[in-house]
Amino acid sequence: MTANADASEPLWSWDFRKWFAGRTISTLGTEASAVAIPVLIFQQTGSPALTGLVSAFIVLPYLVFGLIAGGVADRMNRRWLMVASDLVGAMALISIPIAHLAGLHSTVHILVVTFVVWTAFVWFDAASFGALIAVVGKSKLAAANSALWSSATVVGIVVPALAGTVITLWGPEVILMADALSAVASALLIMRIRTDLRPTAVVDGSSEKLWRSIREGLRFIWASTTLRLATLGMAALTFAGGLAMGLLVVFFARALDAPQGALGVFFAAAAVGALLASLTLTRLRRRFGSGRLMVLAFLGFVPLLVLFAFVPAWIASLVIWTAWNYLRTLATINNITIRQEETPSELQGRVNMTGRMIALSGTPAGALVGGVLVEFVPIQVVFAMAAVPVLAVSLVFLRSPLWERSTSGDIGQ
Repeated sequence: MTANADASEPLWSWDFRKWFAGRTISTLGTEASAVAIPVLIFQQTGSPALTGLVSAFIVLPYLVFGLIAGGVADRMNRRWLMVASDLVGAMALISIPIAHLAGLHSTVHILVVTFVVWTAFVWFDAASFGALIAVVGKSKLAAANSALWSSATVVGIVVPALAGTVITLWGPEVILMADALSAVASALLIMRIRTDLRPTAVVDGSSEKLWRSIREGLRFIWASTTLRLATLGMAALTFAGGLAMGLLVVFFARALDAPQGALGVFFAAAAVGALLASLTLTRLRRRFGSGRLMVLAFLGFVPLLVLFAFVPAWIASLVIWTAWNYLRTLATINNITIRQEETPSELQGRVNMTGRMIALSGTPAGALVGGVLVEFVPIQVVFAMAAVPVLAVSLVFLRSPLWERSTSGDIGQ
């Protein structure tokens, strides 16, 4: 193994090419499974509540394991943690098509697999923060993240539409088999990275020290006005997003007059909105400032979600859905960037995992609440109700230091 990367090495080195290929292949499978699993649940049960529960099971592992994973990832060989995570996820995924072939259909099995797969991803994600810096060096971190984000976004545009076609022709189990193979491919590529991915600092591995380091990340977020507001605001945003994404399959079946196969187009449209957000973020931050941009994105998010709920024409809904996902992604990426700007380098891993865990807590809550409410309330009304907490947070933002925060991060402590 080689030492960590330095500034003299090009971004597209041998190791980064392996990293980029592994993450892109893994993202292909993940995006496809995000379409296949809700469809599989809805096909088997016809239950909106259980379909919404899938989104909760995707995010719940972050709430359960996020803090611990962030601390542990700084204490062990990141390479083997990522490889083990990939292989555990692959084994869980492949059990669904095997059960299908054996005629052992079980909704509980699918939900357990969903939880296991995304639990494995949490541990992979925790290790990847430090591993990527080791591979590319801090000076090229922004360029590396840009390349990885762009690749993931393009995959998100293309794969859902293809997944919708594959599901229609051969069923969702084929998609899950392909996702399992992509996880194995990711593990093999990570094993071929020559850079030493072990933590450079020697730390006390005791449980007392682990919990002390976790508390440091929590305290830092709470002490910063900017991070505290932005993180809690993102929890409200993910609540609405979790409800909308968790019920999209149900909304498509009940409220839209759309042709067969158009569901994949809606998933692809969400990725188009994400790509546009990644391309325009820097320019908009320069024009409005990062804090004001956050507030404007939240305010625009509200009417678009309400419009989507009550516009029955599927082409118009597709345009609104794209714009809504544009603002949702814009707020998300901007929030991540603000968190990185406000956090010192020695706390990046713990603060990012903690902030992400808190922000994502809204997703399972939104998915569960939406799945229950839609049994008693028209689905259009449920969608509109999801905009209420986002509107409330936006009004708080207008009277907070976040509104005046500059892009450079001079406001917030």
